[in-house]
Amino acid sequence: MIQADERVNRDINFFNDWATHRQRDEYWLGVDGTQRPETLTAPVLLMAGWYDPFLPSELDDFVRIRRGAKPQIANASQLIIGPWSHARPVALPGGPQLRNYRLESIEPSLAWFDRHLRGAMPSPEPDAPIKLYVMGANVWRQEQEWPLARTRYTPYYLHSDGSANTLLGDGSLSLRAPTAAQPPDTYTYDPQRPVPTAGGAMFGSQGGIARQETIEQRPDVLVYTTAPLEEDLEVTGPVALILFVSTTAPETDFTGKLVDVHPDGSAYNVSDGILRRSYRGARFPEEVRIELWPTSMVFLKGHRIRLEVSSSNYPRFDRHPNTGGTIATEQHPVVAIQSVHHGVETPSHLLLPVIPIEEPTH
Repeated sequence: MIQADERVNRDINFFNDWATHRQRDEYWLGVDGTQRPETLTAPVLLMAGWYDPFLPSELDDFVRIRRGAKPQIANASQLIIGPWSHARPVALPGGPQLRNYRLESIEPSLAWFDRHLRGAMPSPEPDAPIKLYVMGANVWRQEQEWPLARTRYTPYYLHSDGSANTLLGDGSLSLRAPTAAQPPDTYTYDPQRPVPTAGGAMFGSQGGIARQETIEQRPDVLVYTTAPLEEDLEVTGPVALILFVSTTAPETDFTGKLVDVHPDGSAYNVSDGILRRSYRGARFPEEVRIELWPTSMVFLKGHRIRLEVSSSNYPRFDRHPNTGGTIATEQHPVVAIQSVHHGVETPSHLLLPVIPIEEPTH
């Protein structure tokens, strides 16, 4: 991996540093400036996108500013999250044609800077701390905090008879917790044949929303899907995947992806994430938590919620060689057998931040 920069262009010293400093060590602490939110001397306008690589850190910054900065600075700071990748609009399946990102982002920015730099009078209706775009419903909405106080964290449990591999497998996702033992789902992760990235929080034109059906035909992708929804379901906030896993590798990755399945069967990525860590061994299922990208999405009535589980999403994330050695310089990756367990004692589940949908007033 350390030679990736050379294959693209040339050897870059700081890329080599990034690749070799895997842990949050003194190198990263010196770069990060961990106390910046608490020492701000001016308010901040944070502009983020649901498919932007910087979204989680911006959300963390916003929460820390609101909690730890001086009150006048915290109260004046704002967060805007749009349907964007990094400085690019995202094509919403079945949704409206979005305005250019530059126009959409500069409009609230000008008003904010006018108020704080020119002393312009604020509008009669004070701006909320957060303005976010709810995909699916395709509306802008103002909020007071992150995560939303009215969130109902709801588990969707994984089920199968041990054959959840591919879109044609028997994996399902439901609110019903397992009541009996179930055989685990197993797949082979080969770093030489990683699952290719399709959309997500990427730089450039590859980021955003993409069809997932080709990905879901691979035997190294486990697929779990709900029944068609009987009513709209809003998911806004941090998304987590709790899995009970085992592996033949001393160290490896597990990935998760939240997908919106339309009535015609077309499937589009909403959120994804990865976990890299070491393991005791293949015989003992271990509970792990994978933080998926935060999102705001209304899964519409008749749609289905889908979860993909695998061990690679490349090149969005670098491939794990499964050896337990130094990843940046490893040249001899090995194959790993991965298992996801789900049953009474191993209740693997997707944890969704469900927001009650308000009934229209008349």
